Amino acid sequence: MTSIYVLYGHNSRNAYFPTGIKVTPDQWRDDQNKPVNSKHPDFNKLNLLAGKERAKIQQVVVNLQLKEIEPTIVAVRDALYESKPDMDIAQLNLVALLDIHIEDHCKKKKGYALNTIKNYRTTYRRLKEYTDKQYKGVLRPSQITMKFYNDFVQHLRQDKGMGDNGVGGIIKLLIAFLRIMADPDLGYGMEFPVNLTKFTVPHEEREVIYLDQDELAALEQCDFEKELSKEPESKYTVQHLDETRDLFVFACYSGLRISDLMRIGKQHNIEGDVIRMKAHKTGKALAVPILPPVRAILEKYNYILPRMLEQTYNKQIKICCRLTGIDAPIEQQTRKDGQKIYSKVPKWELISSHRAISTFCTHALERGVPANQIAKIVGKTVKTLLSRYIGTSKEGPTLRAMFKAYGYDR
Repeated sequence: MTSIYVLYGHNSRNAYFPTGIKVTPDQWRDDQNKPVNSKHPDFNKLNLLAGKERAKIQQVVVNLQLKEIEPTIVAVRDALYESKPDMDIAQLNLVALLDIHIEDHCKKKKGYALNTIKNYRTTYRRLKEYTDKQYKGVLRPSQITMKFYNDFVQHLRQDKGMGDNGVGGIIKLLIAFLRIMADPDLGYGMEFPVNLTKFTVPHEEREVIYLDQDELAALEQCDFEKELSKEPESKYTVQHLDETRDLFVFACYSGLRISDLMRIGKQHNIEGDVIRMKAHKTGKALAVPILPPVRAILEKYNYILPRMLEQTYNKQIKICCRLTGIDAPIEQQTRKDGQKIYSKVPKWELISSHRAISTFCTHALERGVPANQIAKIVGKTVKTLLSRYIGTSKEGPTLRAMFKAYGYDR
């Protein structure tokens, strides 16, 4: 059973008022006048009740305007429930509200990238799985306690086998949602038994995967026609792999995200050795340096780069790296039954669009570009850049200093 809410919006902000009506998803109809269809035996009665609740809110808005009071969300809520100070906020289902929040807030409000909405959807699914098991699908504000937090994190780790970074991504979005619900203007002014600052976001520092300069050079020079001839059953073509390799190399020398990489074309302003464009994710103006490898790829495709789905791109760049021989063993950590398990996988299995950004950042730092300048190019803080996007070479400065201190010349 799913609750039906009345949506009220004011100045680009939304609030959801419960009607007290519950139906199954197949009994719902996207009609603001008659939200319940004939599959429900009492659909006429429920539609009248829903209309009554909607009319109450409309009347409150009119009354406020007659009194020359701006009908903000807070003002409407206060007026609507002034005769019921113990409003049913405590009975609202946070799982259902998260679903509504994604559909009516994240998808419609500017600034939410598709990947962010996708991550919110994952958070919703994981929370629903957990509450279905522990709370019969209903999570009240009064149940947001440290026990809930600890049990939910344990569920993600043990039952779902997620690592700290995966768990952290879900907890981070859950905290953001709960803070909106606690806001009297954006949400409902909910009060939780625990201070949300006590909900820490698990995070584990992991080795930054990138292609070193020798590996990148090998990838640039790889003859896929020759390598594919050794695999006659391969479903990949030389053209597909060439295009994927060129896109990856372009990103390694420009620092562009995949969402921007797929947009490069003649419509962008090319001034000498610089491409100017707006970042798809942040909307910030970008100045992309056209280094010689970038210029060569632009000219190869007449300044319109190939287009392909991100999933296809990530799948094919792994094949490109495997055929190049980028197969150094990399230790990986997973979880099973809450226990950390370590294994080694060939490096090519870990290469994706994101690794091109790490490659760009690491090579730029190795060549003497200041970290703060690299951070501006890729749109990150210096702290985030150094912790998540800069790889450590096999014999980096720290290792060389230690060997030298103990008399070992490497």
